[in-house]
Parts: sequence; structure tokens; C-alpha cells
Amino acid sequence: MVRPHPSLAPGLASKAQATIGLTGLDRDPGNPGRVPTSADKRWLRRQQAWEKAEHCRDILATGYRTGHRHLLVGAYLVYTVYGWGEELSRLPLHTSLAIESTFHHEIATRQSFITNRGIMEALHILYYDDAQNKPKRGPIMNKNAPGSLYRFIDVVQQLDVTYDLYSMSGAEIVSHLPVEFSHWIEAQMKIPRQAGA
Repeated sequence: MVRPHPSLAPGLASKAQATIGLTGLDRDPGNPGRVPTSADKRWLRRQQAWEKAEHCRDILATGYRTGHRHLLVGAYLVYTVYGWGEELSRLPLHTSLAIESTFHHEIATRQSFITNRGIMEALHILYYDDAQNKPKRGPIMNKNAPGSLYRFIDVVQQLDVTYDLYSMSGAEIVSHLPVEFSHWIEAQMKIPRQAGA
């Protein structure tokens, strides 16, 4: 909670307190009479930002499953440590550094995905628009949509039981995907479909 500095002159302290009250900086669940409501959007945004900052403060100490969520270290890992460089880093790192993309979160939480060149190439083929230099619209909108990122994750995990995905290229992985993914493949890309796929 924000309060006027104790060393302020009484006239300035009352003006400071009035400004604090006007802007809602004194709203706090523990401040009787000044408890924030659902209409206090500014307070709620500050609270969400604070909670996110507290969550991220110790994120590197919590291990692989969440360490990638550190915004700077996560980007460094994708670009440098995993060696994906500019081309294959475009999809997971398409947002500004201040925002973790859904693609990054879903891919980096799965070590078998983020470390596999073939899977990263397949993701790029399916979901990145090189002409527009941005991800295609739609693959993360609905978890159950045919051909969505989440379906890709499910299908690739099933393929991993049968195939050595580390030895396959992105085009080979895409060729083993079911028909539901065909609308994500660019027309000029001629990938032979596997029989029965």
C-alpha cells in the first residue's frame, strides 16, 4: 500500500494523501474501507503484475519444467543453447521479450520437442508464415481444433512411440501427420503423404 512519506510537511502530506486516494493507490485487501472491487481495473492490473513479478523472481531455481519461463533465459536457451538460431527461433520467440508466447511455453515445456530439430522444423512449416514474418493465425485459439498446436503435440507424442523423431526432418514428420493438418501446409510445399495417413 502507498502512503505519504512521513517527512512531508503537513500541507503536502494532505495533498499527497488526497492524490493517493484519488488514484486508488491506497486500495488494499487489508485496508478497511478501501478494499478494491472488480471495478478497480488499475488496482487489479497492478496486482496481476505484482503476482507475475513474484512468480518470476525465483523461477530459475525451480528446475527445467518452469525455468524456460524466465523471459530472458528462455529466449537465450531457444536461440543459443538449443542452437535454433534465427530461422527456427522465429515461431517460439515471435513476441516481444516482455511476453512469453504460447508457442514458446508449449514447446519449451516439452524437452523432447525443444531439443528436436525435426519437430522444430515441422512446427515452422505448419505454423509460421515466412512471407508475413509472423505465426499463422489460429493454431493456438482452440485447444481441440483440428490441426491446432495442441493436436500437433498429441499427435507427435503418439508418433514418437513408433518413429525415431530425432532422425527425421520436419518435412518427414509433417508427411506423417493426419489430414487435419493439411490446411496449415503452404500450397507450394510438396510433401508426399504417407499411405493411410
